[in-house]
Amino acid sequence: GQSGLARYAPLFATLEVMGLESQYWEKIYTAVIKDNIDLADDTVLNNWLEHNGIDVGKYHEINASPAVKALLQYMSAVSNYYDVSATPAFIVNKQWLAYQDRDFKAFGDQLISLLTRHKPLEI
Repeated sequence: GQSGLARYAPLFATLEVMGLESQYWEKIYTAVIKDNIDLADDTVLNNWLEHNGIDVGKYHEINASPAVKALLQYMSAVSNYYDVSATPAFIVNKQWLAYQDRDFKAFGDQLISLLTRHKPLEI
């Protein structure tokens, strides 16, 4: 199986194609990282979609679409192209440069702090 958020690439890709990814990414992050909810499990995912007001039937219809397949292939190609052992850097809110120099949970907490509190976590 895939590790980390890679397992959830289909979820991100599907919501992206539905035009919903930007408004739900923080909820996905919270569900997966903070609440340990396995959104790669279909039953759990369906409950989560319903709870968040996302049409379950439409989600699965879009999830099976060529657009999502193409986006997943693109995401996979990009991650294969870039050296995964490198330290990725992200520009947050056009004012912070965040390096992924720690495990994903700690890095995620740092990103959330930059996005919501507009300042880095204390070191």
